[in-house]
Amino acid sequence: MQPTLRKIDSAIRLIMNGNIRRENDGSYRYGSPSGALYTVTLEHCDCTDFELHGAFCQHQWACCGAMAVFLLDEISRAATITELERIGKDYAGDVKHLAAPFARIAEQEYKKRWQVFTAQGQTIIEPSKRVIEAFKIASPSSAYAGANA
Repeated sequence: MQPTLRKIDSAIRLIMNGNIRRENDGSYRYGSPSGALYTVTLEHCDCTDFELHGAFCQHQWACCGAMAVFLLDEISRAATITELERIGKDYAGDVKHLAAPFARIAEQEYKKRWQVFTAQGQTIIEPSKRVIEAFKIASPSSAYAGANA
């Protein structure tokens, strides 16, 4: 098996073990069964593999997968358009790093929730351009009320 595929395979196991959590600053924390604790971002990991080779490690691959899972979970649990907007802001910078199929699913789910909330008459007065761009929910020139969603 190629080194990258081995890392992805390991990443899947890490996600399935549930040892990854998203921190408030957007980084991820991975706790290994041996007790080691790693801080992981898409640019860096403090594990030995990353430190030695400087290449994307299994923890970073797991971070990508976990990001998609956490994002979709939060979108599905949003109770208001304001909460959905907060989630969009929290993840807007991360969406561009997701694999294309995950990004498309996140976009679709975000739009569905957005449409539900706007159909209920909920709106955002000051929309985030980052959210507009990341989730393609409306053009910046629109009323941002879902007309172009």
